Amino acid sequence: MSQKPPKIIPITFKKDNNNNISLYHKNKPLIISDYEFSLIFLSENEQYLIHKLQNEFELIAFCGGIFMLNKLNGQVYFKSSNDMKFLKLKKFGFIFNKNLHLLKFTTKEPIKKIVTKFSNYFVMLTKSDKILVFSQDNMKEFTKDKFNYEKIVKIKCGDEFVLILTENNTLYGYGKSYSGSLSNNHQNLYTKDIIKCNIDALKGKKIKDITTSSYCSFFLTVDNDLFVSGKSSEGANGLPRNLCDNCLFFTKIKENVQKVIAGTNFTAIKTLQNEYFIFGRMFDNPFGFDASNHHIYKIYGTDFKLNTFNWNDAKKLKCGGFYSVIVTNDNKIFMSGRMFNNLLKEEYTLGYKDYTEIKFNYFNLRDVKIKVGYDFTIINSKRKNFKFNFSGAHKISDISFNF
Repeated sequence: MSQKPPKIIPITFKKDNNNNISLYHKNKPLIISDYEFSLIFLSENEQYLIHKLQNEFELIAFCGGIFMLNKLNGQVYFKSSNDMKFLKLKKFGFIFNKNLHLLKFTTKEPIKKIVTKFSNYFVMLTKSDKILVFSQDNMKEFTKDKFNYEKIVKIKCGDEFVLILTENNTLYGYGKSYSGSLSNNHQNLYTKDIIKCNIDALKGKKIKDITTSSYCSFFLTVDNDLFVSGKSSEGANGLPRNLCDNCLFFTKIKENVQKVIAGTNFTAIKTLQNEYFIFGRMFDNPFGFDASNHHIYKIYGTDFKLNTFNWNDAKKLKCGGFYSVIVTNDNKIFMSGRMFNNLLKEEYTLGYKDYTEIKFNYFNLRDVKIKVGYDFTIINSKRKNFKFNFSGAHKISDISFNF
């Protein structure tokens, strides 16, 4: 297998009146053959294509750029975004560069996993089970003894805080506790070291999954009870309005929960009955309805049922910074809300107020997987064979046909 990362190709795109998107490289339309590819939409006017991403590489993005993790040898390549000025980590190799370059420290300390979310916080888990927490201008290293030598099974990032879950159901935290986001009875405390979080409210129940919004932490137990800890602003923690307060410790907010999907200050809950309920900030219309028409700018509690899409047709729902993305069973993509690039609208501050299909010319989508963050969207796909007029097109690869 190849040990070198694939080439990142800068692209632009145009939309027609029917919202069909055509991709361009050097002012020529892209034609992609029947191989896996990835589309990366970073902040405004910054888009890339990676063609035929090999299986040994994993693609991760955040507001400072793009990571390419070689899962075989643990080496990490990095390409900065145009908006990387805020990131001051040159001593670790995070420099402004138009192309992928190797982060040399990962040759000595191979990486197993990279975790990003909505802020300029990101975490690397090494193959020796060290935790490396990167902030805007610093890196903190935590060795296995900080976690009592227990195996780490989950890592999640919020806005300037990190949660780490071990196989023994021990929860650790680091960073800023936004009104209890680290479940430690403190508001706005910034920890200087790893702390053990208080999970007494779970009464011994095992944590199955962790999800974070900007200022809240959500914990799903093996018996499908959902707990929250964190800030109440704009209904973000899911408590009813009459009870809405900051949660300094775990508080149970719903039962029979299958999955939690969180944006910055808004969240969707998928139940065991395959129904969706939403709460939090709705100003940016992230869930397919115009909040201004309904005067629903903030939703408190977990009883607001979402009926803006036929969920039987939905394969995945993802929440980015101020928007959500749906991938259907037949690999169509729908978006609603506001993004910091013009994928949704030419005027990127507006966005869509209902779920609108994002369609691409020249190729179809297959086996779609999507990653989202505060200001990025990654679309991974394999394309089906097709017939088309290729006159004047920029050929990325060999072309195959079905007759």
